[in-house]
Amino acid sequence: MEKFTILIMGGSQGAHSLNELVSNAIVQMDRDLRNKLQIVHIAGPKDCDTISRIYKENGVISRTFVFMDNIHDAYNVCDLAISRAGAAAIYELALYRRPMILIPYPFSKNNQRYNAEYFAGKNAAIYKEEKDLTSAELKNLIQELVGDKRRLEELSERAGEMRCTDAAGKLAGEILSMTTN
Repeated sequence: MEKFTILIMGGSQGAHSLNELVSNAIVQMDRDLRNKLQIVHIAGPKDCDTISRIYKENGVISRTFVFMDNIHDAYNVCDLAISRAGAAAIYELALYRRPMILIPYPFSKNNQRYNAEYFAGKNAAIYKEEKDLTSAELKNLIQELVGDKRRLEELSERAGEMRCTDAAGKLAGEILSMTTN
């Protein structure tokens, strides 16, 4: 049986509170569901060993990384991503048409909240505020999504509509238009 793969990313330095929230949600799942999952968790340098140990102690099939050089490998295999809402991450996930749960950086002075709201408003992601989300609620959301292929396909399709396949060309065009005016 093919495993349902969940990718968890907290940004280049990791995100301690996100790492705890998601790993707790996963280990709270019943064993039958956990056996259908495999986890790819980019936990950052401070939490990598701890998160890896939590999964191992709870029988979760997982690979935990400090950082991933070939992130496209993770995007290619994941069925669902749980991520902060940095622009680079969410547009990369959109490029790969991946369904995503976005949990933006929780502090007020950042654009991640706007990114998550924008994607959720287009039905390209599920947006949750960390302060309003418990591990039990996240567990329930993940369980619902794992069992709802139609919803995952919908999120994938909408995410794909958000992708920008010619970002470099558009940026070059903007720069050129600014220098010629």
